[in-house]
Amino acid sequence: MLRSIATLLATLAVASPLRAQTDARGSLVPVGPPEYAGVHDLATGVTHPPGSGGYTGTLLGVSLYRNTCPTGAAVTASSAEVLTDTGRIPSSTSISPVGARDSYLVKSFQIGYATAEADIAQGGPGARVLVTFYQDFDPCADPASQPAPIATFDVNGLPGSSTSPAVEAKVVTVALPGNLHFCLAADATTAFDGAPDQDSFGYSLQLVDQTLPGGGILLGSDPSTCFVGFGTVWNAPTLEGTGLDNPDQIRRDPTAPHCIDFGGSPHAGLWMAVNGDINQNCTPGGRPFCSGAVDGAGCTPVVTISGIARKTLGFGPCTLSATQVHNLRAYSGFYGLGQGVQLNFGNGFRCVQAPLTRILPVAFTGGTAGPPDCSGAMSRNLNPLIANDPSVLPGDTVFVQFLYRDSVGLSAMPTHGMRAHVFP
Repeated sequence: MLRSIATLLATLAVASPLRAQTDARGSLVPVGPPEYAGVHDLATGVTHPPGSGGYTGTLLGVSLYRNTCPTGAAVTASSAEVLTDTGRIPSSTSISPVGARDSYLVKSFQIGYATAEADIAQGGPGARVLVTFYQDFDPCADPASQPAPIATFDVNGLPGSSTSPAVEAKVVTVALPGNLHFCLAADATTAFDGAPDQDSFGYSLQLVDQTLPGGGILLGSDPSTCFVGFGTVWNAPTLEGTGLDNPDQIRRDPTAPHCIDFGGSPHAGLWMAVNGDINQNCTPGGRPFCSGAVDGAGCTPVVTISGIARKTLGFGPCTLSATQVHNLRAYSGFYGLGQGVQLNFGNGFRCVQAPLTRILPVAFTGGTAGPPDCSGAMSRNLNPLIANDPSVLPGDTVFVQFLYRDSVGLSAMPTHGMRAHVFP
């Protein structure tokens, strides 16, 4: 059901000056019913019309968050302006609903936008949207004051207007390739606290490269027509929903930064759906990077992370482990706060951006005594290192590589790397 744009404008007109900003009414424009344009494959840049391309629930994931109740309105934004909103994905300690996991692997998301740019099929550029996700974000906060984003996507070549320069509203699901899947901790910190500033994730949208006026981001959500939490795997998955704990306000940056508050009734927020895997916990940020190399024993170590990297001790370990390792070798490691270019280093590659911090003390890979083989292993709990390193803060991502002595050549052998998002 489409809510009248006049109702939104009327609400803003009577809202208190402390709630509604002076330009809020001028920020809203009416749009027609949005067209669902299909699935945009971020790996190929191709948008597949609904029902084509073989995109199933297995590839896209199940609905974890859904703020997609059509309102008939969009928030206008220039190419330089960023709009930010928040919501909540429930953990196993949440109430109404109780989540399936404490962290989720995100495989796809859905965005809604209005554009006057000509569609690619009409010889135009189509639309381009920058989408950013934040693990822990306070409602209507300055993004610069919040932990760093955990994922940013440049979604280019999106469907444009088939009647340009007329504005058309589009909804697109963005499918992420496997190497760009990312983890969101449920309730921001893996546990329910019952407060929006402690349980919310954030998302920003920026409609860039606009050459024609009238573009913006669609508004979704309205508890009076689409119930809170509906449209997810936990509640009425076939329906549209109002996002769980969506705060009825958004933030505009960077020109004259301010919040736009819609007054509570009717309710509105930025259009967003997040889809992922509920079959197992996802280690936030526990994703590989860089290339490993074959050592003198013919081994290429496989490095994994289990647990969640935290700045505060007492929540359990975050264990960096490696198998298929040269036996009977001394090892340590190093980490930093950025991923650098792949550089030759010893017999392998270093991909962590300087400055580097050593992982000490030196330990030994063990394994069978005798000739070189791949029976060794490496393991280190990262959380004590993170907790005692003042340069590492919640919201950072640490990039880690093991380093061990090879039996041939230049001796030093780095493994491939792993990255881990740091939680409080």
